[in-house]
Amino acid sequence: MALNLLALPVDIPWQLVATSEDMYSSLSDPAFPAKWRSSVGVYTYEPVPEPDEPVDPNEITTYVKVVATVTGYQPDGAELDGNALRGVYGTAVIENFEEVTAKYFPAYSALLQVAVYPQGAGEWSKLEYPYFADFEPKKRELIELVTETGESLTQSGSDINVRKGTTSVDKTEEMNIDKGGSFGLQVNTPYGGGGFSTSHQQEVGTRGTLGTEAVNVISTDSSREKREAYSHQTNLSQLYHLLDSYHAATNRAVFFLNARPHQKDSPYTFVNGPRYLEGVQEFFLVVRRPKAMEGFCVKAILETAHLRETETSQTTGATVYDQEQLAQSFTLHADGGTFSANDTPGQWTVTVPAGYTLDRTRGGRTYSGWGGTVEIPAGVDWTFSATTEEGHESEALPQLTTYDDHVDIRAHIYGTQNLGGGTDGNATYNVTVYIRSIEPTQTPQTTVSHHVDLFLTAREVTSCPGIEIWRDYVSFETALSQALVAQLRLARAPGGVEALVAANAVGRAVREQTALSVTSPRRYPPGAVDFLTSNTFLDRLRSVARGAPDPRLSLPLVEVAPAALRGQLGRLKKVTVGDALASTPLQLAATLGVAPALARELLANAAGVAPGAGTAGGAGGKPSSSDGTARRSSPRRSS
Repeated sequence: MALNLLALPVDIPWQLVATSEDMYSSLSDPAFPAKWRSSVGVYTYEPVPEPDEPVDPNEITTYVKVVATVTGYQPDGAELDGNALRGVYGTAVIENFEEVTAKYFPAYSALLQVAVYPQGAGEWSKLEYPYFADFEPKKRELIELVTETGESLTQSGSDINVRKGTTSVDKTEEMNIDKGGSFGLQVNTPYGGGGFSTSHQQEVGTRGTLGTEAVNVISTDSSREKREAYSHQTNLSQLYHLLDSYHAATNRAVFFLNARPHQKDSPYTFVNGPRYLEGVQEFFLVVRRPKAMEGFCVKAILETAHLRETETSQTTGATVYDQEQLAQSFTLHADGGTFSANDTPGQWTVTVPAGYTLDRTRGGRTYSGWGGTVEIPAGVDWTFSATTEEGHESEALPQLTTYDDHVDIRAHIYGTQNLGGGTDGNATYNVTVYIRSIEPTQTPQTTVSHHVDLFLTAREVTSCPGIEIWRDYVSFETALSQALVAQLRLARAPGGVEALVAANAVGRAVREQTALSVTSPRRYPPGAVDFLTSNTFLDRLRSVARGAPDPRLSLPLVEVAPAALRGQLGRLKKVTVGDALASTPLQLAATLGVAPALARELLANAAGVAPGAGTAGGAGGKPSSSDGTARRSSPRRSS
């Protein structure tokens, strides 16, 4: 083979075939698309084999690059239906709605699935489908040593070089072992001394010691090696997080990114649980297909895992005080006479004992009877019997003035006079003072419960013609166990070995739940549930509406349902709005005997979410469709 026939490897001229079009900015819309949404782009390139290369006469090779932008998730601030929120719980529902839709949910894991399918005329069996001969990166793992400060990270190199055979990929495993060093300093004194020493140990590569020593010198021509070994090259952007890949040699490849656990970078760094996933991760795939197949199309689904944390408090019991009462009697006497009579005023004080105060929750009433009408103040009560001169009856009624630490009592009676001899005046007052302890003997107990829900948001792109895709939906939801919730709280504690262990446990749990969601029977169909109709979101609104004393809750659900849905619910008038809000979407679907998607729409309407909120062109609305050719002709047209 002549050297001048071999060219240096060239950068692959990628061509965009599919992308997340809802992330495009339109001149007709002054607002940019949502910032915190993941997105996916797919590029392809079909190389021309070198003239002198051995070519498989039965298959064609194509390169595919998938660019996944992984971010957290922030819901759209859609509107509420004000008419649906008549009642006392409306304000609280609106506050909860705004709190959830304004919240940013970081991504803890990402799952990318890429599949290739036949395109063009002809019927193809599965074994004739295009398949992935190789892909990169394959694995990125974190190896933690026993010591707190030692870590080793192995990963695939970022440079990708495709060999002349075009079907395999070279990779480089990098490893650097640093054993650290030491530092010493001796200070000079009037009596002598002084000095400085330092050392550092580092191993790069390998070393062997034998009885003899041999030196091998190899001269290479880098340019010639590249000409002979490589045909194309490209670079990949990498996220510094854990990565696993699955299912080479099939038409579907799965890539799993998980947030790396804590890292103790220095004594001044605080550990705050698993690191969030943010950034761009690129994947390079080599696709082989039968030569008779005109072409192939690509479909990619990116899912990101998020946690929603809530606290609910429940207060039981009441404030209880030691309640007592003081009962005392007082008497007055006034002499009567033939020509003159006495009058006797009375004034007394009842003192409240130390540690107690007047209990104004008891006593107090209106007295109406002999002597007139008197308001008895709260905290006291009395009964009496009295005789006094006519016209002075009201003065014989006891007058009480209350204070926190004592009660003053006043009364005045008169004896009578007449020619036959006077009549003495007499009065007896029975006074009751109600008191309670200043310090309570029992207080309410508030229990705070922490709940964490894991939910996955997904988006799809495709270059396949006529295939409907959903741009933004919730694919899976589950609640984490209370043991994991406790681990998550512990992981966010500053420092400490326990926090490090808890952070790793949370990272593993998120990874397991995300992986299990792929085959879970509780997984939602694509596009069936968006965030505003997810249980994660509706539970926040139902928590307010469930306990509200609103007459609207007793209305039949059929009366507040959209007119287009009432025909399907007419036979179930016993189900009320309150019943619906106390149910999960799946429970309501089972009760009504309808599809889960319809149950979610009814729940959203009952909770006051405006119809179609947050679904413009995406989940809950019409899906996007691809013609499979637009991206090949112009990146500005819709695919």
